[in-house]
Amino acid sequence: QMAVMMAQMLATGTNRPEMKQLGQDIITAQEAEIEQMRSWLTEWSL
Repeated sequence: QMAVMMAQMLATGTNRPEMKQLGQDIITAQEAEIEQMRSWLTEWSL
């Protein structure tokens, strides 16, 4: 989740389009991974 927070700062703290896109790509990937891990926790009753 820390990576998402850092990527949000990157995406909003720059004027460079490629850096904004990188930040958004990181957010998208990390959110998918976090959701997968939460799904496993639910599935495994942890």
